[in-house]
Amino acid sequence: MNKKDNRRSKNITDLLKAIGNSWVFDIEFPQYVGRASFPGGPPRLSEEQLQKIWNKQRIAYLKKKKWIKTKKIEKRLMLALTDKGKMELKRRSMKSRPKLPKGQLCIVIWDIPEASRKARNRFRYFLKRSEFSQLQLSVWISDRDVVSNVVEFIKEAKIKKWVNVFVGKKKI
Repeated sequence: MNKKDNRRSKNITDLLKAIGNSWVFDIEFPQYVGRASFPGGPPRLSEEQLQKIWNKQRIAYLKKKKWIKTKKIEKRLMLALTDKGKMELKRRSMKSRPKLPKGQLCIVIWDIPEASRKARNRFRYFLKRSEFSQLQLSVWISDRDVVSNVVEFIKEAKIKKWVNVFVGKKKI
């Protein structure tokens, strides 16, 4: 990932965090119509106007990904994270967590029954997207200090009785 992609990813993460903290955005954004509409090119926009356009584009991206839901109230746009958005925010925060000391691993062992297939698939998807590596069918490992994040997800998903999380030291 290059610097530009890292910056974009950080900006999206920051916006998700802000929405998670109940931000409200004005929806009176200047509309960029295109070069053909303006003889001599589009008008110069202030830094504040550029920031509002940037936010609008990012919000559209988050909405397309189904990470947020929006509600228009008068001239304000209310934003809230969806469950998928909350999961994405957790995943992104896990990527920035520090690595465990050399030789240590976060180990997740689980056996979720077929009757809870949705929860099982959601958990597997969460682990994959959080950069865990599959060691065996239901054994996943990570070299990051993400135990608290994983435990929080497990509690929210109500799969505590089928999942164990450990930090272990690799001997070989």
